Amino acid sequence: PDHDDDPLKCGSACGPSMAEVCDGYDNDGDGMIDDTIRCEDALLYRQAVLPGPVADQSCVEVTGLNRIFCFGGRTYGSPWYMDSIIEYDLENDEVSTSSAVLPSGRSDLSCRYAPETGNIYCFGGYSQETICTEWNEYGGCISAYSIVQRESEIVVFDPVASTVSVSSTSLPTILEGMEAEWNQRTGTIFIIGGTSSVHSGNRDTIWEFNPELEDDPEEDAISQKAATLPSPRYGHSCTSLNHAGK
Repeated sequence: PDHDDDPLKCGSACGPSMAEVCDGYDNDGDGMIDDTIRCEDALLYRQAVLPGPVADQSCVEVTGLNRIFCFGGRTYGSPWYMDSIIEYDLENDEVSTSSAVLPSGRSDLSCRYAPETGNIYCFGGYSQETICTEWNEYGGCISAYSIVQRESEIVVFDPVASTVSVSSTSLPTILEGMEAEWNQRTGTIFIIGGTSSVHSGNRDTIWEFNPELEDDPEEDAISQKAATLPSPRYGHSCTSLNHAGK
């Protein structure tokens, strides 16, 4: 029924017991033909915007807080790679920047929320610094080299306290461009694929991280699964079908 989610904000007055039907008529009484909003694939824009253009960040929804948190990313101009944590308030359509920051600027990390611990875990990441060694007469760089940094850290963010820490457990290798997914049935996070060097170190591995064991020195909080991807890959996308146990 077209109630409080209606873009006109007319609430139950739209039609308290009527459902929308894609027949070209105003069945729910909201003053609009039903197939103009709900019956089409419509992209609705929020009013809030990010503080600036950013690519390759990782965003996580925390349902209980009605918030989305976005970590790191890459922008244009200094500092290029960002260490910021952006918070989006879904209910009030507001964006703010957390006082907490990542240990360093990084993009291509992968973050997931673990309800069992109440924390968000961010895996790996990538950054690059270009050092100019020769300049032309106009101040342009004509010769340079790059320093690439990939991370094996697991960064822990508490969305309630807004604090950042680094887990005592780390990834078995430096990694970026992988996909991390939390699974309800196992209560663990799976880290799938990724790359450890540009275009040549792509991986087909699947790691399983148990956040409840990360501070136990007698337990292995992260382990490699026997199964592998059909081929090494990075920059891919995965989802966990928790209702199906997969």
